[in-house]
Amino acid sequence: MIFKTNIENFQLIKEELIDKLINAPGSIFDQVQKTDWKMKIRNKPYFDFIKPHTIKHIKKLIYNLYDKNNNKINGIINNVWYQIYTETSQHTWHTHPFTQFANVLFVELSNKGDATEFIDKKKIKVKEGDIITFPSWYLHRSPVIKSNNRKIVIAFNLDMENK
Repeated sequence: MIFKTNIENFQLIKEELIDKLINAPGSIFDQVQKTDWKMKIRNKPYFDFIKPHTIKHIKKLIYNLYDKNNNKINGIINNVWYQIYTETSQHTWHTHPFTQFANVLFVELSNKGDATEFIDKKKIKVKEGDIITFPSWYLHRSPVIKSNNRKIVIAFNLDMENK
């Protein structure tokens, strides 16, 4: 199961969001050019800016998963980080332990071939402004960026709990 929505009118907020991410604290992690993963940062202005859109996505996901019982479930975001990839950057095959769902918001994606890949699954078609949700145990990666095009994503983990 891979669930996808798109932020309406994303192009209107894209440049401001990119500016917030470029100016956010971050460092190299593994083979990712810049990220705030593993940094103990409480204030993340980029997420405050995008949070209303992620909440809409989560509400649609809950409705899709639970149908008539959607009012009995809360979606809890338990971790948020961004990742900026440049030429030769990548994130090797991995899962997200200790959470139910992983999510990726594609902020900048010049080359659709640089989108998140899933092992043993068809390539999912995504574009800038798309948010995808998938079970956290799906093995996935960000492939090696082979051009000078930059890729920027915001990732977050999500758990479902009873209201």
